[in-house]
Amino acid sequence: MVGSPRDDRAFPRRHLGFFEELGAEKSGWAGAKRWESEFSEMHLSAENRGDGVVVLGIYMQWPPQYEEEREGVLHVRADELPRFAEQMGRLLRLKRGKRFQRLRPVE
Repeated sequence: MVGSPRDDRAFPRRHLGFFEELGAEKSGWAGAKRWESEFSEMHLSAENRGDGVVVLGIYMQWPPQYEEEREGVLHVRADELPRFAEQMGRLLRLKRGKRFQRLRPVE
């Protein structure tokens, strides 16, 4: 049901799930992993070329006109990604995230 307390946590769970996925793959991956907020206010990208450093690109824009924008880059040591995800969970007050959810087919 839309607007229920359960739905209110879907966005933070997916956000945390993104960081948990990065932590689980700290040894590296090909290309960029991406995450975007539900209404496109925030975009994240992560690149890990296996050199020990993950580059997190952050882009934010504010509704309702989306005219004000900010962007930046964070460099995080790859071996710190699991801790980074754990800290994000504490910030969001969640024990676990969920990056993707499989939907059951409608019968």
